[in-house]
Amino acid sequence: MIEKEFSFWLRSSNFLKITEKIFTDRDVDTAKTNESKAGLKLDHNKGLEYNLFIIKEILVDEKLFCLFEFILRDMYKFSFQTTSIISNNSEKYTDDYKLLKNVDLLSHSFGVFNNITYITNNSLGIIRDYIFLSALTHDFGKSKELCLFYKISEEKHHKASAKYLQTILTKKYFACHENILNERYYNFVSNALFIHHDDIKIDSTKEKTNKSFEDLILKFLKKSDIKQREFELRAQKRLLRG
Repeated sequence: MIEKEFSFWLRSSNFLKITEKIFTDRDVDTAKTNESKAGLKLDHNKGLEYNLFIIKEILVDEKLFCLFEFILRDMYKFSFQTTSIISNNSEKYTDDYKLLKNVDLLSHSFGVFNNITYITNNSLGIIRDYIFLSALTHDFGKSKELCLFYKISEEKHHKASAKYLQTILTKKYFACHENILNERYYNFVSNALFIHHDDIKIDSTKEKTNKSFEDLILKFLKKSDIKQREFELRAQKRLLRG
């Protein structure tokens, strides 16, 4: 199914551009997406098992569920709910950015994921699943505990996040990877994670349609991430004002 779908997108590069334009121009109402009934929840009464159910309902390709389950369990295992999205070395940040120190990694990751549910739909096919994958894993490199466990040494968190995804897609960590592994698609996600905080564009020398896929994932990821950060800043400022 994956190869057939890739061939369809390969023959439909102009349609891909139109789809990208429609979705990336759609605004993200973070106040709504963070309260969405269909999104991932932080409520302790709706924890891991509830969120696994939500992901299973959202995914287009059900074979990917075991990968998302593995990733979500890592988020809870490595205490993302008590890990700040801002490092302890906060002197280099602006005053506004320092406010985000009170935001935990779990809520931020869930917020970026939920934004994707709002600005895309299943017309993207399984490509949407890989956009979700990028949203969920884009800040994994901010967890020192997780990086220590997986022996990830990259200093920049977005590079470490890409390395995490590459690392778990091995037999050592991910038992059912052979059933769902499609190297081309995971490379799209990994490449997007690797550069999503760099001031560069994806390599223009790559095959045109491959670049379109990677650009699509990167654009959705960056837009959702920025919108979530803006929402979090507004929320922290409201708390300061009392």
